[in-house]
Amino acid sequence: MTENVIAGSGDGKIAAINLADVEIQVSELSLEHYQLTKICGTGTLFVSTGAEPKIRIIDEAVIMAKGEFVIEGQGHKMVALP
Repeated sequence: MTENVIAGSGDGKIAAINLADVEIQVSELSLEHYQLTKICGTGTLFVSTGAEPKIRIIDEAVIMAKGEFVIEGQGHKMVALP
């Protein structure tokens, strides 16, 4: 399954578009402006926002939050290294 994840920071939603069949899944994040990082090979997305010192863990298959963890300082842009 080929999937492309798109973040829409203006309305607090995240959408996953399956490019094979053009199925679109949308989920509410209830966050202010946020950044999204795909953790390759895990089926997991990390979502951060400068408004809260935590990272939300999103299950890429169902586009739903499956947890979160607190970070020190301000959540902002992330980079995932292999």
